[in-house]
Amino acid sequence: MLLEWIVANKEFAKIIYALAVMFICGIIFLRADRLFKISDYQGLRYFRNSFLFYGLGFFTQLILVKIVDPLPSCPGLFGFWVGIFAKFFLLLASFFLLYSLLWKKFERVKNHHSLFNLRMVPIYLLSLIVILFDLIFVARVFELSQLIVFFFMALVMINTLIKGSNSRSYKKYFLVISLGFIASLFNYLTFIIPFAGGSGNRFYIYLLNSAFFFLFFYFSYRATKK
Repeated sequence: MLLEWIVANKEFAKIIYALAVMFICGIIFLRADRLFKISDYQGLRYFRNSFLFYGLGFFTQLILVKIVDPLPSCPGLFGFWVGIFAKFFLLLASFFLLYSLLWKKFERVKNHHSLFNLRMVPIYLLSLIVILFDLIFVARVFELSQLIVFFFMALVMINTLIKGSNSRSYKKYFLVISLGFIASLFNYLTFIIPFAGGSGNRFYIYLLNSAFFFLFFYFSYRATKK
């Protein structure tokens, strides 16, 4: 019944979904920022930035695209650039999330800005390259890149767990990243397998993504509740 209603009102459901994700991303951003100021743990800065870009990505992809086309003389141009910026923001979000796990390998001196410094240049360039390849080859390079990034995040966390990390919070983090990997895998498969892209399958991907963001919200809330 719920699935039938969502399929019948999918545009309205997408807006509700986007607003919910944006709200969760905003709360996570504020909570992570608060925890960073308390702990001064540098990885939290990049984790925080990730959810800033996730929020911008969902706003651009599902909200901004709904507004009246401000360029009626060039049909499709506005939607094209909205799609480009949405992918750019979402790529930055996933790359910053990965970097939040790897920052110790690259930083020996504390940076005073976590969005714009020389170490961030490869992240921005790589995001632009992925978008360019996605446009040129039309081969779902964007979706594949998301899958690869989450795969690497899962590998990094598995390696840390094997080395003996018994932190409960880290294990919970690994659970959420694994969920993100599964969601990105299913999302990629719906595009490359002809019969897998139906509304029902997309609905389950939205559910997985919602669970991914909700669990991040829950754990960040628990971590900063006191």
